Amino acid sequence: DEMCCLSVLDNHLARSRSARSHVSSGINAEYGDEALRRRLEKRIYIPLPELTGRKALLDINLRSLEIEDGLDFSKIAEDMEGYSGADITNVCRDASMMAMRRRISGLTPEQIKAIPKDELNMPITSQDFIEALKKVSKSVSETDIEKYMKWMDEFGAV
Repeated sequence: DEMCCLSVLDNHLARSRSARSHVSSGINAEYGDEALRRRLEKRIYIPLPELTGRKALLDINLRSLEIEDGLDFSKIAEDMEGYSGADITNVCRDASMMAMRRRISGLTPEQIKAIPKDELNMPITSQDFIEALKKVSKSVSETDIEKYMKWMDEFGAV
């Protein structure tokens, strides 16, 4: 059964370079056997973003949104230690919706429809981020990082 799967994998890899990326991204490092690891062209470990990376991700995710004057991106980025890029995007998305949620809380659908558009475009505040960070948790645990580091030590990367 394993030989059949490896044969299918070889056929996919021979036909498409994109299959290599796709296949390798779906492999749990803990379970890949030696025959499978030999077929993967490259193994790349991308660590969680550091403070400067988190600040840059905040800037990218929030560049087209209205933000309160004086919002401290450095403090928010510090609070997101251990968050992945996808986690940071989710926090930004959730924070951007907080003002609208507050504005429509307790209103009927008819009342919501009657709200002028200028009242819906409220700036994102530091409190919005505090609330979003309570709701969006880290997707990568310390245990996950230890597994990735063990994989790197044992098998290396390009």
